[in-house]
Amino acid sequence: MKTGVLIKSVMDQLKEMDQLKGADGELTDQKAFASVKKAFDELSNAHFIKRENRLRVNGNYPIPTYEDENPTIHYIPVNISLADVMSSSNQGKEDDTSEPSSKKKKEEDASSPSPVFWIINNARYQQAYRDEIIVEYVSNKYDVIVGAMVRAMLRCKEGEASIDKKELFPFSVCEMFRLFPREPKMSLDMMVKCWRELRDIGEGMVIDDGVEQTNNFGIDFKRTFQLIAADNVYAWVEQRYGEHATLICRLIHRKQRLEIDQIGSMSMLPLKVCKALVYKMFGDHVISLEELSRHAGNTTRKNNLHVFHVDMPTLARDLLNRSHKAARNSLILRKMSREKNKRSLLLREKLDTIKENLEDEEEKVALDNEMDDSVRNALNKHDHLVDQTFQMQMNGMETAFIFNTYLNLNAPQITIKTKKGILG
Repeated sequence: MKTGVLIKSVMDQLKEMDQLKGADGELTDQKAFASVKKAFDELSNAHFIKRENRLRVNGNYPIPTYEDENPTIHYIPVNISLADVMSSSNQGKEDDTSEPSSKKKKEEDASSPSPVFWIINNARYQQAYRDEIIVEYVSNKYDVIVGAMVRAMLRCKEGEASIDKKELFPFSVCEMFRLFPREPKMSLDMMVKCWRELRDIGEGMVIDDGVEQTNNFGIDFKRTFQLIAADNVYAWVEQRYGEHATLICRLIHRKQRLEIDQIGSMSMLPLKVCKALVYKMFGDHVISLEELSRHAGNTTRKNNLHVFHVDMPTLARDLLNRSHKAARNSLILRKMSREKNKRSLLLREKLDTIKENLEDEEEKVALDNEMDDSVRNALNKHDHLVDQTFQMQMNGMETAFIFNTYLNLNAPQITIKTKKGILG
């Protein structure tokens, strides 16, 4: 199908779902087509959708539609001929460096039998989600202006900062300044000064090229997600064990290895309270115990050091599984609530349909009063549960994405020696 047919198909589906309305009500076909085409162009220009030459499953590409309880897969064939379709971002534009029209026509005729399919660019979505998490983290920890600076930096290198990249190489502040928003106002010299301060106090999050005069800065994604993952671990420890346990966990993680007496003296907590919290977290596998020899070559276990440390990768994997379970449990709770209140939800839906056709407010109020108080209370509890579980699901998915990205960026590189060389 051609691009116009594809956009019209999407427009019809949005109209069926009542998702295509303007300020004055339902849009006309011409305005609706223009609105959908504009959104299609924006997605294509931002690389959130991309073209692929062939499908993967029985001639159809699986397009997932995520519902509240049961995610389903719909197989929708969307084949667009290369001869009929140009990139939607280049339609109506002339390219001065393009090839002659006769040569282009021959190439299109030669490639016309092969279809092209529009698919979702998952890597681009993950990259955008990662960038938003970094901007939110920096804004909450430092300032909104610093977050705007980081956003401008990431926008400059959208095509280079892929999701699996460990760092964004330093580049000029002048490029970031061009994409910096007008509000809040900031001069170029002030931005350079802020980047230098963030490099000094950012715990390795901001990197430079080592030359002070060039004013080139970049972001270390690996170190950034180490900090973000550690903050999420501290928040979980505080929620489960309290503020004193968070202090102990942060102290052990930063100092790497500490004895129980050192933990008590550095945390400035009573030794009895400190020991209770340390042994409780050790029993729950939040912190680990390691035995070290005092002297090299000493084979006896007498007078050995027993130090505690935080195994962050292992803890991140555990919290990753917990986050997935929390997101799944929220879906199950929502499904159980809908099954329990199925009749009440159908009744409310019928009453809402009748009220849409009524114009008199008194009749609408009288119609609302026909519902029993028990049914109304059950529906209010259901709506509250839906909102609560949806927020729990979003939090679980965000936390899972953070820990998954942290583990991928910090995964050890495996090298295999072969006759031809080393594979890494």
